[in-house]
Amino acid sequence: MNGYQETLLTQRQRRFLLELCSRKVQLIFFNSRGEVDISTLEAERTHFLEVELEDNAGIIELLLTVSGTSGTESISDLGAFVADPNRERELIKRYSIKNSLKDVKDVGWLQVKVIKAQNLASADIGGKSDPFCVVELVNSRLQTQTQYKTLNPEWGKVFTFQVKDCHTALEVTIYDEDKHGSPEFLGKCAIPLLRIRNGEKRFYALKDKKLQGRAKGSILLEMEFIYNDIKAAIRTVNPTEVRYMEQEPKFKISILQKNLQRVTSMVYADSEEEEEEVDESKVGFKKPR
Repeated sequence: MNGYQETLLTQRQRRFLLELCSRKVQLIFFNSRGEVDISTLEAERTHFLEVELEDNAGIIELLLTVSGTSGTESISDLGAFVADPNRERELIKRYSIKNSLKDVKDVGWLQVKVIKAQNLASADIGGKSDPFCVVELVNSRLQTQTQYKTLNPEWGKVFTFQVKDCHTALEVTIYDEDKHGSPEFLGKCAIPLLRIRNGEKRFYALKDKKLQGRAKGSILLEMEFIYNDIKAAIRTVNPTEVRYMEQEPKFKISILQKNLQRVTSMVYADSEEEEEEVDESKVGFKKPR
């Protein structure tokens, strides 16, 4: 397989099987297929695609990035993590000044250790939550496992990202898992990459969805960011990468009232039809003598 293909799906989209065949990507959704020719896509850029399935079975929306490197994002367990001095030397060499003209879009490397959170808000009736953590860097998204029935989860995960723009921010969001619906937001924080202090382990206070007010709880993170200064400067004068991650729909009371009116009118119309049917049956019924 040439290159690295990555699909990013929102939680509202159904899962499908992705097969890589030469320069084409085949999507299998139940018994229907779709196909994407990746040779026509620009490398190192996230593309939003709408793929039509055969036999008019529908359309699949996906994000796809074609990269010349492999393993740009990864997940590992903190308990099994061992610092590798050789790996660090390789990264420093890779992003050194003398390699500034090699793969200009590969600006840097980011490692995030998601250790634990504390004093989270309770989302369940029993006063607990089922929290999991989502870590996002523009269109790259990784998440931890769910810790059930706790307000102080310990995830112990190590995430790595390829950085294309050092002027972006890492977003860390905690949700409560709901088996019967969409996850419930518990809190988030955003850390600008250029403010990261390598090797510093610290708690970050959680905020609301707009990052303006406080939310209950905090999360313990440790990060390391290595990047090339010249590549970062070149990236500064170029347009930022478009973010395709689906945003949660905002709740609007006007939409709720409109939907309630529609349901009420439908129920009222059904009740009127039933009354008319009962009246007609009375007209045709004669009491026996």
